[in-house]
Parts: sequence; C-alpha cells; structure tokens
Amino acid sequence: MLATRVAAACIFTPVIFVLVWYGGWPLSAALAALCLLMQWEFQKLTLPDAGRAYHGVGYALTLLLSLATLGMLPPPFVGLLIPGLALAVFTAAMLRPDPIETSMRRAALLAMGVVYTGGLLPFLGRLRELPGSGLALGLMALFCTWG
Repeated sequence: MLATRVAAACIFTPVIFVLVWYGGWPLSAALAALCLLMQWEFQKLTLPDAGRAYHGVGYALTLLLSLATLGMLPPPFVGLLIPGLALAVFTAAMLRPDPIETSMRRAALLAMGVVYTGGLLPFLGRLRELPGSGLALGLMALFCTWG
C-alpha cells in the first residue's frame, strides 16, 4: 500500500505543481475530479454496503459542493445548496428500509464525507486565484501539506 502511495505521489506531484502554476479552469477541473476520487475512497472505507443510489447521491453532492466552492455556480444556486444537501442526504438515508440507527449513521457519514471531500480541496483553487500573491499562496499551501 505504501509503495502505491509513493508511486502515485511521484507521478502526480509534478502534475499538481504545473496545474497550480497555471491555475484557471484546468486547475478547477482537476480539483473537482480529485474531489470525486476522494469521495469514492471515502465511501469505499466508510459506506461499503450503502448501495448504488446512496453512492450516487454522494458523488452528485460532492461535485455540486466542489463547484460551488470553486465559484463555478451562480450565487442564487449556492444559497440553496446547503438545504438541498441536507434534504438529499436524509432522503437517501430513508430510501433504504433499515433501522433508524443505521440510516442516521449512513446519513451522517455521507454528509461528513461530502463536506470533507467536496468542501476543502477546492479552496486551493480559490487561493490560487487571489490577485497578486495567489500563486505564492497556492504553492505554499502545497509545500506545507507535503512537508
């Protein structure tokens, strides 16, 4: 497992560095794709038996939250995002006829996963787009994380 992680880091570190250097829509697209990959891994670890519909809701919400964080959605839509996220999570939890404890645990894990995977990483794109020192701040965030 460690060898796989090190090999992936050796391959993707230069790619991420170049994407942050250039910024713009390639960085935003890469960050949104990484958010979906993170959500896949999170669901694989925490919700392996939740079902396809549940996982689909998680991917859709992660993509929406990452696009909203990147500033790629119109402002009126962003204002409806949080209530919509809550409604979608609890609807997905109630679609399966499980005991309430299991349904609420799944809903909490899904909500936490969406916020964790779709709400944090896209801030690198917002940081990069700051006028003036955005590139330096974006690179500093990467170097601090890697350090």
